[in-house]
Amino acid sequence: MFSHLPLIRAHAPTDPTVRLHYIDSLHHPLGSVDGVNYHRPFLEDEITVDNIYTTDKLVYYMVDAQYIAHELTADLVPWRHLTVEWRPPAETNIWIGTPTLTTPAHYDFMHNFYTQIVGMKRFVMFPPSDYWNLYIFPYIHPSSRQTQIDFDNPNIEEFPGYKKLKALEVILEPGNTLYIPPGWFHMVSVVGKNASISLSVHLDSVESENHEAVYGMIDRIHRFLRRVSLDQDFAWKVKLLLIHVNSLFENPEIAKQGIGKIYESHWSHLHIDNHSEGLHDLFVEKRDQFPPSEQVESSTISDDILIKLDRYNIALKQIFKDMRPEWRDILRSNYIETIAYKLLEELNVEPFLRIFTL
Repeated sequence: MFSHLPLIRAHAPTDPTVRLHYIDSLHHPLGSVDGVNYHRPFLEDEITVDNIYTTDKLVYYMVDAQYIAHELTADLVPWRHLTVEWRPPAETNIWIGTPTLTTPAHYDFMHNFYTQIVGMKRFVMFPPSDYWNLYIFPYIHPSSRQTQIDFDNPNIEEFPGYKKLKALEVILEPGNTLYIPPGWFHMVSVVGKNASISLSVHLDSVESENHEAVYGMIDRIHRFLRRVSLDQDFAWKVKLLLIHVNSLFENPEIAKQGIGKIYESHWSHLHIDNHSEGLHDLFVEKRDQFPPSEQVESSTISDDILIKLDRYNIALKQIFKDMRPEWRDILRSNYIETIAYKLLEELNVEPFLRIFTL
């Protein structure tokens, strides 16, 4: 069928559920921490597109459509007819997979128009309001934006919110296009006897613009926090960060509840993750080294620094205020985890957030 095409370098998963691991030390620094053994669920293998239809191996392949062989994409141009006219495509990907292959429930920032070309796929979708019940990995974790729940064998005791999930199911056949709104979680499986080829066209959204606005503020606020804390001890930095993240909520009590929720949903279950051997032990070690609350409270921060910090706090709160509530939960969580890692380093984020549960 496609034997004239060159070899592609595809993932050869060892398990049908392919949990992605982003190797990006800037945005997902927990993925490159010394002392952690990450069990990545796939290796790489060279295979022809034609062999995907005959192999008994699991094969997973994703590539930006502009980099794939012209012979395979010629019949798909122009992409924009699969979306809307008033927003140009920001990203277009080809997805190829063998039967039973599944990607865990995850969310994206952009509009996604997903077209099935060959074979069939099953989508199980959850609204953004299910965010807390899906127990998403921390944003700085290499499995960022993906659920921690094993849907083949859900641990109800560890993840009680599983029972509250509001799922929608869709089967895509060749020629079908599914619109996935920003922030909607989707678990995707190749179903039937044949391999699948799909095309996803992503468009910028208000939500992706919100994301860019928040992360633009991260760089500015981090530069300020780093500058004023150069000659300060760790307890002083913790107090400064506590003041900052508390300001992102209506009052300290709501902040305690909100940040406690981040810890409970994202961080408190990492000890059962069998893909990251040693990570939880490092968190426990850091907890023992974390400064006691009395030392943090006794740190003195000048009025001048607090006034300047408040200007940043007001600007950031306004960005969050303009978002719809469920999207605010997602981006505020991502922001708090990221700014904490930038000021305190990645292994201190867990013990910092844990303060709000004590």
